[in-house]
Amino acid sequence: MRFFSASAKIFVLLVLFAAVVTPSRASTVPIRGGSTYGDNTGFTACVANIATFVGGGSQDNCEGFTLTTFTIGGTTYSGALFAFLEPGASPSFGVLDIIALGGNSSLTLNLENPSAPTGVFMCGSFGNNLAVAQDSNSTDMTGLPCTAGSSPATGSGYSGLEDLANVSAAFSANAVKFDNLNPTGIAVFTEDGNIQGITAAPEPASLMLLGVGLLAVGRKFRRTS
Repeated sequence: MRFFSASAKIFVLLVLFAAVVTPSRASTVPIRGGSTYGDNTGFTACVANIATFVGGGSQDNCEGFTLTTFTIGGTTYSGALFAFLEPGASPSFGVLDIIALGGNSSLTLNLENPSAPTGVFMCGSFGNNLAVAQDSNSTDMTGLPCTAGSSPATGSGYSGLEDLANVSAAFSANAVKFDNLNPTGIAVFTEDGNIQGITAAPEPASLMLLGVGLLAVGRKFRRTS
């Protein structure tokens, strides 16, 4: 007895073939952490150090953050502005927008430059799997939004990839969509000024310093070991 016609068999084979060749939704996403850039000097002080460094002055490593909110598509998200400076032969410095994304939620960011550093902001760094970001003195940066886990190991740079369970980052020509299917929240990041149509509310002093010297920043985000 014939249970399937020839056309039905062909259809089943095509479905099976498509299931094999079609990639599943990848959970490997770009990640970076806030630790190891230097002491937490505070956002204002680190932004001032960046301006001095860009102007040709000598400055030590630093990092710092200030809490803020971001309004994207009519929805307000908690987050932070994170400044970092790592001088040297291949300097790394700039300001990141870090946005807290709740559990079981999604967020689409329209980007000015999709190739700019963008991904999930981790808490730990260099193999330290933590639930809080720390500076180079292993001092907790309490309040800085981050995702529990470790950023890339030594030498892999900011653009390390990690397989984060139930988290995906789908990049398109001019946007990225983050899906967090975990019940707990995560933190996502991109270069400050890279999100289209965003409204941020930093502290007035921070806003003033952002305009000093940062226009000359080369947006160099390669992280050195």
